[in-house]
Amino acid sequence: ALRAPGRSVRSGPAGASGRRGPWEWEGRTGRGPHDRSDRLGALISSLPFVTIMVMVWLHLEKQGTEKLASHAFYTFWYVIPTMPMFLLLPWLLHKGTGFWWALLWSALLTFVCFIATALVAKRFGVDLIP
Repeated sequence: ALRAPGRSVRSGPAGASGRRGPWEWEGRTGRGPHDRSDRLGALISSLPFVTIMVMVWLHLEKQGTEKLASHAFYTFWYVIPTMPMFLLLPWLLHKGTGFWWALLWSALLTFVCFIATALVAKRFGVDLIP
């Protein structure tokens, strides 16, 4: 089972089969000493503060609803290819890969996912590559 760095797999029964899922670690059970701050930090960092600030800025600059809607629409499409990185990075770190190598592989995966997302989106009339 995958463990967060510096954490052990939770103890106790793990369901009828006795097996744990690939993403279960002590931090996800709420039993670790830093679990609350880890989750709170992840929640805060996942909030789209920059996007919200840009949309407020566009609004204050009187750019119009079309510009605001376009920004929100494209932001959605640009966020999708970044999601696999947040699964690969902790998995690589758990497997013992150094931070910089794990970050590099995660960035490369994000690039590949962006190209794939752009190709799929183009079939639906969404042009992500300017």
